[in-house]
This record gives sequence, C-alpha cells and structure tokens, in this order.
Amino acid sequence: MGSLRTGLTTCLVAAAAAASACAGDGLFGPPPGAPSSSQQRHYDPPTRTVYEATLDQVEGARQLMDVLRGGALPAEAIIGVGVARWAQGGPGVTIHVVQAGETLSSIAAGHGVSLTALEAANPAFGPASARNWNLIHPGERLTIPGSSAVQFTTFVNSRLPAGPPPPALLVPPTCSSSDTPYVQARCGSQVKQAEQVNSGRVAAWATTASAQLRPVLASLLRTLGDVGARVTPDPEPVGAGRSQALAETVQVAAINLGQLPRPRVMLLAALDDGEPALQPGELAGIDLVVTGPSTPAAQAWWNSAARSAGARSVHVLDPILTKQSLSGVVNGAT
Repeated sequence: MGSLRTGLTTCLVAAAAAASACAGDGLFGPPPGAPSSSQQRHYDPPTRTVYEATLDQVEGARQLMDVLRGGALPAEAIIGVGVARWAQGGPGVTIHVVQAGETLSSIAAGHGVSLTALEAANPAFGPASARNWNLIHPGERLTIPGSSAVQFTTFVNSRLPAGPPPPALLVPPTCSSSDTPYVQARCGSQVKQAEQVNSGRVAAWATTASAQLRPVLASLLRTLGDVGARVTPDPEPVGAGRSQALAETVQVAAINLGQLPRPRVMLLAALDDGEPALQPGELAGIDLVVTGPSTPAAQAWWNSAARSAGARSVHVLDPILTKQSLSGVVNGAT
C-alpha cells in the first residue's frame, strides 16, 4: 500500500505539472510583483477513458492493473469487457438509435434480449460515464447484443474520483523583445513568479487528488485481481468466426468510446494474429493499443489497418513487450 500511495502521488504530480505547463507555491495569493490575480485561468486536470476488450479476461484484468498502477488519473473512466467468440458468426452488429421516451429496459424488451446483456454491450451508459443506466437521450447509439458473432461480459465499469475543485492558475504576462532591457527583465521575473505559484497550486491539488483516489483505486485493483475466480473459460472458435468477431469487437468498442470523454484509449488485449476488417474512420480520435500479436506480419497489419481506420496513434505489442512496457505505452499514448 505504501508503494501504491507513493507511486500514485508521483504520477499525479508529474501528469498535473505536464498538463498545466505552468507551476505553484503562493497558495493564498501571488507573491509581490507577480501578475494580477485577476489574470487567471482554471486548471484543467489531465484525465482519459480506457476501454479494454479482451479474449482472455484474466490476462486482460492483469494488464488493466498494470496500467492503473502506472498512472491512474482523476475522473478516469475504466471499462473492461470480456469477449466470447462464436464460430457460427451472425448478421453483424445491430445499432439502435435511441428515441424519445425509450429506456434501456424497453429497448431490451423490444429486441428480445436481456437487460444484463444490453448493459454489457453498452458499458458507456453505466458508472464509467457517472450516469444512471436508465439515463439515455434521443440520438444516442446502442449496440444490440445477440445479433452478432460475439458476446460481451463487462468485468469492470468504473470512474475514479475527480479530485478537489481545480485551482485557479495565474496567466503570465506576454513579454516583448521590443521592450527595453529593464521592462524585459521585469516581465521575465513576473513570468517565473507566476510559474512558481502555478507549480505549487498544481502540486497541492495533485496531492489531495491522490489521497482521494487511493482507496477507490485500491478497491478497483482488488476487483480486477478477483476476475479469475469469476470467469468461465471461452472455448476456441473455428477460424470462420474469428475475423468477424474481432471486427465486431472493435466496432462496439469504438461506439462506446465515442460517447465517453477524450482522450480515448482502446486497449485490445490478449489478441491472436487475426486480421479483422476495420472500417474507414472507425477509430477516428482513438489511441489504439493492441497486445498479443506475435508475428511481424500481424503487427505490421495492425499498424497499417488501424491508421487507415483513423486511429490517432497505434501501438502493437507482442507478448514480451506487453509485460515490459504496456503501462508506459498506455499512459504515454494520451
């Protein structure tokens, strides 16, 4: 627990300092000569959404634990979905556009699926988005399970605490090279003082945020560590259903991510060397991390196909690199 406390605080302070591009002491006001307190902006804390889809829930849970230990963020949305693949395939993913007056229960009944299955295929409408399952709005898109080659089981759906209210940061003055040396020196001094004030304010915020995150993160890590006791192994499908199942997994993940805050990381964990058909623009704005492909050909395919599908960044890790660098890759992707 001591290492978790130290690591979480260190990661938060580092992420906060990088995001602010400024810094803080002077918690109760600027030092003499610093820019006016009326010239302020609100600090925007770093956060992200991580949606993991995995063919192996136990390995997927372990990978999520590595990511969270390496850099959990305030208000971070975390979703882990196990994917069962079926050899017989299906007609493809069905999308339902929410109409006025509908609820998840009424939509599930109308499509002949259970509410549990509907929620598992649409985790973005649950705790990860800090909303009630029945709070849906006209125009939102739902994935209808039972219509495709895959079945989903959500093993984690959570949102970390947002931390305390973000601090106000000083806006440093803009210095001009056309000013006299005296004015330039005075302006440079004010810039440095503002950065010091901001650094202290951000560091104090990160320390408090870390304390609020710590118990929730510890509970979440325990939940992920217990996944193995709750999982029923998925039998291997025949080759005919593999590519379709992977394609539909990506499609459903992208739909869910599209309804959650940016930046968005899609972690496809413990995959084989399959090559699903990705649609143009399907991964737009998404940072994709794929773990599992073991051959250079499969890794090259994912890099090329994901970029063609609009991914903001692509990282493909073989089993060895996954163990060595997954946390750093995911936490650096955004």
